[in-house]
Amino acid sequence: MSTTCENLFDDPPSSVRKVFTHIFTIVREHWKPLILILLLQLVSLIGVSIVLCIFSAAVFAAMFVDFVSVTSDMRTSDMGNGRHLVNYMVGSGATRALDYTYDDGNDTQNQMSDFDFEAFFDIMIKYSGQIVVFVIIIIVVLSLVMSTFIGAMAHTAAEAYCGDTPEACKSIRVGWCHKWQIYIYQILILFVLFGVFLCAIFGGVASKNGAISFLVILVVFAFVIFFATVMVAAIPAIIVEGKSSTGAIRRSYDLCKGEFCFIFCNNFCLQCSALVLMIIADEILGIFPDVIAGLVHLGVTILLSITSSMLPFAIYISIRMRNENYTRDDLNRELMGDTQVVKATEFSAIERKEIV
Repeated sequence: MSTTCENLFDDPPSSVRKVFTHIFTIVREHWKPLILILLLQLVSLIGVSIVLCIFSAAVFAAMFVDFVSVTSDMRTSDMGNGRHLVNYMVGSGATRALDYTYDDGNDTQNQMSDFDFEAFFDIMIKYSGQIVVFVIIIIVVLSLVMSTFIGAMAHTAAEAYCGDTPEACKSIRVGWCHKWQIYIYQILILFVLFGVFLCAIFGGVASKNGAISFLVILVVFAFVIFFATVMVAAIPAIIVEGKSSTGAIRRSYDLCKGEFCFIFCNNFCLQCSALVLMIIADEILGIFPDVIAGLVHLGVTILLSITSSMLPFAIYISIRMRNENYTRDDLNRELMGDTQVVKATEFSAIERKEIV
């Protein structure tokens, strides 16, 4: 049993300071399972990313060849280095060689001006179908990998609030049991955001008006902030209450619509704190050896990743404690359903092995 985490229900977090106090209490008490889950997630993502990179190299080989051909057709590559090198070798001397260096004041600027941007956009349009399909594949695959570990993080936080000692294996099993609900929820959310960004890009390009394009960007930015804020409780609702993917969206909206400022302030403070912490770390670690600086950066990244994973659950519990008179006993009863699901899954697996 956890001694400090048992008292979390005694003081409902109604402010940013109290929310982060809850988070750091959980991290301090149960950092081992949290780091283990995070490392397993990282290993899984690295493996999938390698496979996707190999796949993308095969799919976009023709597009890469087209890009190379466009860059090789730049005037400076045809008439620049080769021409001046020949002039120098046939006896025009060092003065001519120096003329190349200072020709027109800025050779890099000449190269940029000679680049065929129209051909570049033509290539992007030519392969736009493949790009969109590949982006969709990346979204689908990464969401599938992330779903189990996101659920495991939420379950670890739930067990900490119950006063129990979380176990990484148990939390991963619970995340695995809810992987499809989390996966479908992530796919729905990502496709909504992808569709919004796609419409905004096409709308901005079609308008050909800077003011309208800027207005579209502001509208999309406001929508993303609102959407991310009201959906913060969806995954905790899946893990704790056993909601379906669409049911979690409705449940999160109902919980969060009246707490927009509270949730936004917590998210904003987390992002600002992460930015300030990284800047300070960069400034201070500049005087240390690279190995030490790298290790400290890794530690800071792990801490920020765990804190980001714990924040949605802390907000979810805070809202339910303050608005629904939610207690530790209620949380225990709801989690017992997940425990029974895990035990039933393990029992079925054992039965199948015995039959075989």
